[in-house]
Amino acid sequence: CKDKKQKSDVFIAKFNHDLKTLQAATLIGGSGMEGASSIKVDNNGYVFIAGYTESSDFPTTESAFDTSYNGGKRDAFLIKLDGKLKTLLASTFFGGSENEARASGPEIEIDKDGNIFIAGETGSEDFPITAGVYDETYNDNRDIYIAKFNNELTTLLASTYLGGKDRDYTQVSIALSHDEEHLCIAGCTVSQDFPTTPDAYQRQIYPDRSGKTFISKLDVNLRNLSASTFLAGSFAMAYSLALDKEGNVFVGGH
Repeated sequence: CKDKKQKSDVFIAKFNHDLKTLQAATLIGGSGMEGASSIKVDNNGYVFIAGYTESSDFPTTESAFDTSYNGGKRDAFLIKLDGKLKTLLASTFFGGSENEARASGPEIEIDKDGNIFIAGETGSEDFPITAGVYDETYNDNRDIYIAKFNNELTTLLASTYLGGKDRDYTQVSIALSHDEEHLCIAGCTVSQDFPTTPDAYQRQIYPDRSGKTFISKLDVNLRNLSASTFLAGSFAMAYSLALDKEGNVFVGGH
């Protein structure tokens, strides 16, 4: 929307298997702009949606991790609905005092135990980070964040920054390995010092201001960066990521 004063809500819709019947549809939002960027269904049929909100009155649930809007222009949100889209079971803000999401918003993944992973972009030095993770310190000029919540969205189990001293983009995709011991993340950066690991495929990028693809791999507790590489020429932007059962990583973009 070009009109910055225009309001938008998130919509969630459910169709039957052959797309002949709209079984349920709902709206969720506050008085400002909202957008959904990722949706997943867990093994119990609960529906999780991540996105961004500019509304201080975005609906949250009483025991959620963060029930207060954090300032800046946009917070990330994470919500949980029943499979019939009738009940808002959990809803939380997620962010610091600056912008947490661009229009592309955060992405989510769910493990077999129902833990929720969310990854996106933040400009907040006071973003909620947990102790003992890979990177507890904001690296300047926007970082990637990766976080892990319990299924009820009441507890932040782990949260880390990932980035360099220049801008690290929100065009982020995440995927769990089949053994669920590692989480891979792909996105874009212009940071020359974005963290790479020894013997990685590409450890340096051209010193210009265009976006470069990165692919990184962390353990699921977000404590260790086990592998990280660039995949870049003069410009390369990743949008999607997938892993096969052997752990090979596939990345797509432009």
